[in-house]
Amino acid sequence: MLQQLGFELLTAKAFFLLLGGGIGVTLVYFLHFYNVWPFGNDVEPATADQLRHIPLLRFDGSNNVERYMNETRSLLRQGYEKYLRQGIPFQIRHPVGELGSQVLLPTKYLEEVKKAPTDLFSFEAYSAKSFLLDYSRAPRQTEAAAHVIRVDLNRNLGPLVTDLWNEAAQHLSENVSFEWKTVSAYELVCRFVARVASVALVGAPLCRNPAWQQIVVETTFVAFGAAQAIKDKYTPRWRWLAPWSESIQKDLRRIRKQSIDLLRPLYKERREAMSNTDSFRDPSEVYRDVVFWLMKSNQKDRSLYGITESQLFLSLTAIHTTSGTLNSFVYDWIAHPEYHDDILLEVTETLAKVQANNGQWTLQHVAMMRKLDSFMKESARLNPIGFVSTQRYTLKPYTFKDGLHLPAGTTIMFHSDGAHYDADNYPDPDKFDGYRFLRLRETVDPNRFHYASVSDSALGFGAGIHACPGRFLSAIAMKFFLINFMTQYEFKYEHGGTERLPNLYNDNTSRPAPTVNLLYPDKPFMAINKRYRFVIYPTSSWDELKRVPEQTASIMNFQHVCNSGDWSLIGGETHELVKTITAELTRSLPARVLNRQQDAKMTFDTIIGHCTEEKGFNLLMTSLEIIAKINACTFVGRELGRNQRWVKAVIYSPLFVYMAVTLLNATPGILRSILRPLYFLPVTKNYWDMKRLLKPKLDDEIKTFKETKDKRKLLVPKSDEDLPFTQFLLARYTEAAATIKQLVTDYIQVSYTSTPTTASALYHALWELAQHPEAADILRQELKEVMVDGQLPRTHLQELKRMDSFLRESFRLHPITRFTLQRYVKEPFQLSDGSTVPPGVMAVVDAQEINRSPELWKNPDKFDMDRFYRLRELSGNDNRYHFVTTSSNSPGWGDGLQACPGRFFATSTLKIVIAHVVMNYDIRLRKVAPLKSSPLVNGSYAPDNSVEILFKSRSAK
Repeated sequence: MLQQLGFELLTAKAFFLLLGGGIGVTLVYFLHFYNVWPFGNDVEPATADQLRHIPLLRFDGSNNVERYMNETRSLLRQGYEKYLRQGIPFQIRHPVGELGSQVLLPTKYLEEVKKAPTDLFSFEAYSAKSFLLDYSRAPRQTEAAAHVIRVDLNRNLGPLVTDLWNEAAQHLSENVSFEWKTVSAYELVCRFVARVASVALVGAPLCRNPAWQQIVVETTFVAFGAAQAIKDKYTPRWRWLAPWSESIQKDLRRIRKQSIDLLRPLYKERREAMSNTDSFRDPSEVYRDVVFWLMKSNQKDRSLYGITESQLFLSLTAIHTTSGTLNSFVYDWIAHPEYHDDILLEVTETLAKVQANNGQWTLQHVAMMRKLDSFMKESARLNPIGFVSTQRYTLKPYTFKDGLHLPAGTTIMFHSDGAHYDADNYPDPDKFDGYRFLRLRETVDPNRFHYASVSDSALGFGAGIHACPGRFLSAIAMKFFLINFMTQYEFKYEHGGTERLPNLYNDNTSRPAPTVNLLYPDKPFMAINKRYRFVIYPTSSWDELKRVPEQTASIMNFQHVCNSGDWSLIGGETHELVKTITAELTRSLPARVLNRQQDAKMTFDTIIGHCTEEKGFNLLMTSLEIIAKINACTFVGRELGRNQRWVKAVIYSPLFVYMAVTLLNATPGILRSILRPLYFLPVTKNYWDMKRLLKPKLDDEIKTFKETKDKRKLLVPKSDEDLPFTQFLLARYTEAAATIKQLVTDYIQVSYTSTPTTASALYHALWELAQHPEAADILRQELKEVMVDGQLPRTHLQELKRMDSFLRESFRLHPITRFTLQRYVKEPFQLSDGSTVPPGVMAVVDAQEINRSPELWKNPDKFDMDRFYRLRELSGNDNRYHFVTTSSNSPGWGDGLQACPGRFFATSTLKIVIAHVVMNYDIRLRKVAPLKSSPLVNGSYAPDNSVEILFKSRSAK
């Protein structure tokens, strides 16, 4: 993932260069900037002789450049105590030797520096010198862009704040991983900041576009990577060649082109709106983003190219400084659980007020969270991402009021980190006091000491009118991240414990430790993927969810919504069909073991055949065909069940639905109604093909049912005849409801729901069997003990306890879906913990958390075929831990009245198939490799279609 976002440039050296640049370049927002750079190399860095009147501070012992890259913070602290607190400036070596020394000024000079014109003390020149902007041709700021951020953006934060919240919540929900693993905290927050900041930069929907987000993140790496490449490749005398270097310029050109392509539709739309004088809506009320504000600004170049350059520069300054700071907040939140309850209460009260305001945020709501604000400011004080601020390059000689003289070419800055640790400013400065600034606001000044405030003792955002104007947007975005995460997730370091990991230092910048492990909480949370909203509940909600009545929350409606049931017919099972499966079909299974064993033999003879040598088969398609044939013989009878056209139609049914739903999910909402018929055309054709094949059979069976007086005889399954499945259905339907259309729909439903799920279970059972040949020997021995004349027992196969354990263990490790107790909520309902499940969401329980729980299962990631066999052998457990068990530790079949009605039928099928395999074949995988199941948007898993399995017959035919 990091590489997809351009993080391949993130070497330690590049990262700290990036942070240093981000901290500095952010200040360009508020400085006057010329399109034609006047400074260039005209003002050479001040020499050591010119600065000899300023004390030089150096490391004791070795004073090499590496120490200035890794230990600067300690040296700056020493200088602060020795010189700055006494009002004396000092200088230290610059890691980039050609730039001369860095002069650290005490805060008594801050007022003069703040008020000085930009042609005297210039941050632009500092940036150009430090990051070689004259040679890299990286994006540059305009005066209009600075004005847009300072005025237009901040003026519109009120109207934008709800959009920022919605985008923040949606982004985090969309990025909840189905496979929860260790995640880079920096990557996590960086992607979040890229999207939320883009709400103000470009608006929706472009802010959600992954291509745009990648540009926003990557621009900084490319710009500062170009600077580093120039330093590595050219000496100062030859840097004028860099603009013509293909290796240096190619990535910048690529980003510019991609950005222009993405911004072109926005630019055109806003330009047309601005020129349409007949419109009854003011474009300023429609477009609240930097693109629009720049287009109506006095920026000299308001072309698409000019707007793009400003966007890239604003992206460059906005993302990584905010991301580093937010990363640090996350770590301090983990390190200080003593603040959690209090701040969570404040946040919860604020969220309740927002909800009472129809879910609309205001800046007043944001300001209510004073404890969270204080916590953030304390975190930034103790762990800043930069140790200096207000960096300037002196373009003219200057003498301060007290007589201190600075020659032209002097790099100056103020030690913000020293001020933050000064006991005169903050008593007990080394202690984390989350409410330090809350108390100052309550006792000193309620309008000072908030997170975004600046002062002589709080220099993180710069100083005076030139303080970073984007800090208010940054503060809101970071608060929205923290609100979502502290209310929906729990954090845990991968290494355990809660102590904050040490920061990494480089030059004048700091980086929080790079990774943190995020774990599921024991409370519900929302996850939104490409199409659906899931409310994922912990196992503790199991009993309540399973008892929710069907009219309130239904698994059939879940399937209907996820599979576009109005077109696919999926999820429309009638109660008559469900009862037929639960009752008549299940009761018939013991008597039909022999018939189904014969069906299995016929199926394997047709598909696999007798293999004297190993023969390869695609595991997925073979599993589908085996299950489709055997099940079809039960449902539609052997004649039609052996019809290859019917079998193919059954196999293609879920595949066609899957393809149609996938295409629909990828289609913009406005086009879905237009393209839906086209997407579902194969589904519709398949339906008509199945209907044509079924109709003659159904006509005969309906006629027979109507003509037979004693219908009870028709409903008694006979071991030597087909299962009277149609008669079962007809007996439950009223005469008016028992139409050909309804019966065809029922057969399609039962084929769809039984084939892909059972085939997935068989796929994984065969995979595990091929991986564990010793398991096949154990199962073969068990079968020999219960089989009579090659026939399986009629007692519903319950005597095969080792096989039952084998199948349940495979099902535990390889479930067909990530979730269980899936319900589409039609009416709101409340759980005992006070949480309300809203209508229109998918309420689910995380089955993966149960299946892989180390608290439930020893070595949960290991395949242990006898795991459940041993548990059943314990006293009192004989009726527990069956493959078909439904409980909170057996999530595969669901639970309650809406548990899978066909689980007994599926279990019977799987045992018959596995028995046939182990008695007749030896199997192995052609290539042993980890399985790569793919998660689908409804939470199911698609098995790996590349696995090949080899069959070899065990005996002569």
